[in-house]
Amino acid sequence: MGEGNYSEQKDDFGIGKMDGGVIQGNAKVAGVIHIHNYYEYKKEVKSDPVNAAVAHLPCPYRGLFHFRPNDAELFFGREQEVAELVQATHTKNFIPVLGASGSGKSSIVFAGLVPKLIAQGSWQFTYFRPGDEPFHALAKALIPLYEPDLNRIQKAERSRELGEKLATGSFPLKDVFAEIEINFPNQKLLLIADQFEELFTLCSDEAIRHGFLNLLLAVFKSPANNLEIPPVLITTMRADFLGNALSYSPLAGVLKTEIQLIGAMSRENLSKVIIEPAAMLGVGFESGLVDRILNDVKDEPGNLALLEFTLTELWQKRTTNQLTHQAYDAIGQVRGALAKYAEKEYQKLGDKEQVQARQIFLQLVNLGKDNNHTRRRVNRQQLGENNWDLVTRKGGLADSRLVVTSLDNHEQETLEVVHEALIRHWKRLGQWLNEDRENLNKQRSIEDDAKQWDDNRQNTDYLLKNKRLGAAKEFQQEQHQKYPLSDLAREFIARSSKHQRNERVKSLGLFLIIPLIGTVIGGYFLVREIQLNAAHQLIQECPEKIPNCSGRIEALERLTNAKRSMKSYNLERANLGSANLESANLKSAYLLGADLEDANLIDCRPRRC
Repeated sequence: MGEGNYSEQKDDFGIGKMDGGVIQGNAKVAGVIHIHNYYEYKKEVKSDPVNAAVAHLPCPYRGLFHFRPNDAELFFGREQEVAELVQATHTKNFIPVLGASGSGKSSIVFAGLVPKLIAQGSWQFTYFRPGDEPFHALAKALIPLYEPDLNRIQKAERSRELGEKLATGSFPLKDVFAEIEINFPNQKLLLIADQFEELFTLCSDEAIRHGFLNLLLAVFKSPANNLEIPPVLITTMRADFLGNALSYSPLAGVLKTEIQLIGAMSRENLSKVIIEPAAMLGVGFESGLVDRILNDVKDEPGNLALLEFTLTELWQKRTTNQLTHQAYDAIGQVRGALAKYAEKEYQKLGDKEQVQARQIFLQLVNLGKDNNHTRRRVNRQQLGENNWDLVTRKGGLADSRLVVTSLDNHEQETLEVVHEALIRHWKRLGQWLNEDRENLNKQRSIEDDAKQWDDNRQNTDYLLKNKRLGAAKEFQQEQHQKYPLSDLAREFIARSSKHQRNERVKSLGLFLIIPLIGTVIGGYFLVREIQLNAAHQLIQECPEKIPNCSGRIEALERLTNAKRSMKSYNLERANLGSANLESANLKSAYLLGADLEDANLIDCRPRRC
């Protein structure tokens, strides 16, 4: 894949020179299309026909990929929707595009809207997908325009910094657009947020999601941005996620008035999708075949993706300048084409590789309610090196076009299924998903926790503890063959276990020290109590009538300092001249003949003297 810069003098389809522009129908689109941060799939579908006379013709259909800006001349059937979007860019700042999966939302934007705006001139384009770090994804899309002179490493660093500032609110988004306006005077900016449902499927933190939506709405919900030429945001999102979007009231208020809904195509327009691209290359359809295809595709959800894939497979079966009923039957028709192709590619693998393929595809699906599953993007580390090799090697899963690789916001290699139509229509994958949904959810939970830990710089606060750690270790031990965890997840569990052991050692040490301290303190009070009891005994047992009984004053002072009551003590004729009896309780003490001269009797309470 490479960044979209379409200045080639000959297009990918051998149709002819573009002379610095893109041809759409009979209208020439002037200028070079450059979408910042947009990476497209360069792999083209090649056929191997028997007839050498047609061998040079490339495939004019896009399979499960969306149409790109340089595919504009092959993009048919959505003229009205494209015209409406073009008009919306002149009157609105926020254009949410909703449609079913496989309805062609992305193709309408990239192969329809963008080339039309290029023809008008004075537009800049940049692109992002929210992913699990929407602030960083947005910053990465804006940095090439905000600071256009940076090299690749500097862009990556500044994207991370800008993303953090946008997330914390320390730098307003409108200030970024103000600087872009200065860098590109008299240029209008179209910010393309593709697959916007990722904000709900991949970003699990509601606070981050709401904060990101607030950031966008503050700039795009109205034209009052204090900018001379306000930017335009266009989002593409699956219609079945409209409920998720409407659940956040600030966004719901905008969606109710601004949605551009991409509905099903009419039979007439679907005919254009089938006939016109082939006709541009001099290839036609056997009589009745177009009607047959239309009858098969009309009721299928996401029918455009299935149709394009079917036509791609049909194109590869051609032997002349005509596409035939026989070839259509051979590929399994519309409903069977995708499943048949996926199964054929799967059967090419050896036994060990099939086990790996199963593990890979299961990781690429977000489980949804009522089998409404969505695709999930994982990075190379999550997938594991052995599995990654099966994806990227010659003849691997990427070459089969069942999966696609890309780069995420951290410049890490990622993988995802080529289209959600594959999840819906490949029966084997559906069986895998239904076989053990509980274990898949457990595996996914561990993997997601591991990724969150890694994304947060492996902070110990994100490690597993107690029951959750025990459950993860049990799953790893019992399901390591059928549901193996990635290298990252295994490291995550190991680090969690080590951290918990260390914490328990610290707790155990504290547990042992506290009783020891208690023993020391308790020993002190025990000794003191013994001493006080001995003093009490000494006073009581001093021989009567014997003045200055050895130790009597010291014992008396010890008892006094301890606030021990000396009620009824026999202190007859005791020499207490230097005794400190402050606050002493001498109630009923026998003090006949005691020498109390110079004794400290403050607050002393003698009763009998």
